Amino acid sequence: MDSQSGHQTPSASSPWLTAREAAARARCGVKLIYQACATGQLRAARIGGRRLLVLRQEWIDEFIERSAVVAKESGVAAPCRGTGLGPPSFPSQGAARQPPTEAT
Repeated sequence: MDSQSGHQTPSASSPWLTAREAAARARCGVKLIYQACATGQLRAARIGGRRLLVLRQEWIDEFIERSAVVAKESGVAAPCRGTGLGPPSFPSQGAARQPPTEAT
């Protein structure tokens, strides 16, 4: 048991991770883990109904592999289109905006 938080610390031999531990393994935020599970991008198991979300280490690794982006030769990574994991798409700065037309 963790003396500071009062929570059980996971066994080093257990293949199951909490959402927080999964986020640490994937080096992302816990919110992304929950979103990926909710959208079916990341496999998870619920313990006690909706209370506890647990994930296997290999599920996290597979999720990272599927979400990986190949860097271009310039060294700039391409956005993660369609996964919800990349930055939002914005029109290019040089693109002219068309004013809205009024219906007559």
